[in-house]
Amino acid sequence: MDPRGEGRAVYTENRTGDGEDPGEGAGAAGLPQDQAGKEGAVERVGIVLEKAGQRGCPLRFVDPGAIKVLRQCRDDQVFSYKTHEDIRIRLLGTYQLHNAALALEAVDVLRELAFPIPEEAVRDGFAKT
Repeated sequence: MDPRGEGRAVYTENRTGDGEDPGEGAGAAGLPQDQAGKEGAVERVGIVLEKAGQRGCPLRFVDPGAIKVLRQCRDDQVFSYKTHEDIRIRLLGTYQLHNAALALEAVDVLRELAFPIPEEAVRDGFAKT
């Protein structure tokens, strides 16, 4: 279900980072900043797992080991991820490869739920972003 209680939601989470400052809340927990950030991330993953299970939603994580960089230059990056080969993205930076892999996980889940998403649309979307 979505937050309004309608339909189905697809939960995905990029396990390579949560986008938050790793030191946020560290002082309150009395932990070193790097340890507090990791423990907070583990707690958040647990919450996401629980919520997805309660709602019967598919849950996918990015597998960083499945990201194969084929080319990185100043204009674009080309990579493969699981069954998706030679994906070109214009956004630069290693973290953008992880973000793109997360989007591909979402595409895979939607396809499993019978949404007809053509591969050409996926490639075009990445190339134009």
